Amino acid sequence: MKKLALILLTGIICFGFTGCASFGEKKDYNEGDWYGLAGPDTVARIEQDKLALEKLRKSDIVSDPVLGYKGVVKNFSTNRYTFKLIGPETKSYFLSPGEKTEDYLIPGDYAFTIKKGGKKVGWGSFKVGPQIQVFENINYHWFVYADQ
Repeated sequence: MKKLALILLTGIICFGFTGCASFGEKKDYNEGDWYGLAGPDTVARIEQDKLALEKLRKSDIVSDPVLGYKGVVKNFSTNRYTFKLIGPETKSYFLSPGEKTEDYLIPGDYAFTIKKGGKKVGWGSFKVGPQIQVFENINYHWFVYADQ
């Protein structure tokens, strides 16, 4: 009898203070009635993610909600260089003089290094996000290049 009273009391407290009796089905969330086990921070993050994906879909240049934002790496120099991008993703490119490659990166802060052989000849940082930048008269979300 004590167990049943404890279960009922716990259920009443849970429903009264948090609304957790609904368990937050997706249908309820889409209707704006989602309590579930998520707090306000989680719900705000989910809303922000939805807005970011919608912004990606409406972008005036090619972007992909799974792959990320389109950018370019270009080697303007007369040397072969290795470009290494480090951030939420890590990617490397070995580019000959005048060569470029387009790729997608997920949003975040990145650092890059440029190496000739094993020697570092350049470095820097950039941010990948919905901002649009013009590089060689083409719209991209990010770019990295070597010109020496």
